[in-house]
Amino acid sequence: MQQPLPTVAPVLATLTLTGPERWQVHHRLQELDIPCTCAPGRPLRMQIATPQAALLAWSAIRAATQNRSDHLGWLNRCWNASNP
Repeated sequence: MQQPLPTVAPVLATLTLTGPERWQVHHRLQELDIPCTCAPGRPLRMQIATPQAALLAWSAIRAATQNRSDHLGWLNRCWNASNP
């Protein structure tokens, strides 16, 4: 029988981004049901309670901050890896 995973307290993370990226990440985190706050002139704060939430937050931040050519290069590498 598998042992249940230990419970851990959620982590409160603060993220400093420029205005447009900060709001883009904030809206995406809300769509993903990750608790977060973002007031004008304040950093984005998010509550990460699970490894899945951490991965989703990382992905949302990466999508908002990565430049287009880097993002396209990453997508091409993924496509080429799955279609040899």
